[in-house]
Amino acid sequence: MNTGSPTTDEPAPSSAPHPAAPPSTTPDTHRTISLWAGLGLVLLLPMVGGSYVLSLLGEQAGRCLMYGEGCSTVPDGVLHALFWSAVALGLTAAALPRTRWTSARYGAVILQWCAQTVLCLLIVSGV
Repeated sequence: MNTGSPTTDEPAPSSAPHPAAPPSTTPDTHRTISLWAGLGLVLLLPMVGGSYVLSLLGEQAGRCLMYGEGCSTVPDGVLHALFWSAVALGLTAAALPRTRWTSARYGAVILQWCAQTVLCLLIVSGV
């Protein structure tokens, strides 16, 4: 006679756990990437301006301005290339379609912030 209780350790088919859905990019991810790209573009000029102010406060900058000694050895082309690459990468990350190329947008934002950081560090260091 069947008493109604299962005799095996297997769960009933209706209570079996469903496999997890594959991870997909959510609208929050798209907004986050756009937010960081826009934030980088908005903060680029204040970061560069602040870096120049900090570099002018040092003793080396005074000697460079007064006597032309100890000025930066970084070519201007490097600073310009970093600046414009940060702008281009930020615009690329903001302009690419949100539903496609999420990894490319993410990479562009990472490279944008790296270019901005290196630019500001080179300006402040006055190498």
